Amino acid sequence: MQHEDVGGDSARCNFVESLVEFTTFRERTIVSVLYRCAGPGCEQTMIKEDGWWMMWASFDGRRIPSLTLSPWNAQLAAEEAAMPVCGERCAQLLQSHFMGNLQQNQTERERKG
Repeated sequence: MQHEDVGGDSARCNFVESLVEFTTFRERTIVSVLYRCAGPGCEQTMIKEDGWWMMWASFDGRRIPSLTLSPWNAQLAAEEAAMPVCGERCAQLLQSHFMGNLQQNQTERERKG
């Protein structure tokens, strides 16, 4: 699946902020990642995966933009470059930004001809 900037700059505000910490312990490296909710203005950080979701924007085979919402899965989140979402409210806000950006982009394309 090809990923492009479907939602514009607003959709990326508060995108995944992660803190990667490397700890060496008896010749093994442990990597810790801190996920922060991508919802606009949300400061929640993931302590437990319970109740968290992930969203990502992409184009389908016909070049139609889509937004995907899925229960949290760390492996899939890394593969899809997904935005972590702490709950329904933040998911709705991100969906609203996505839809608004698509409408704005369509309006701008129509003006240009």
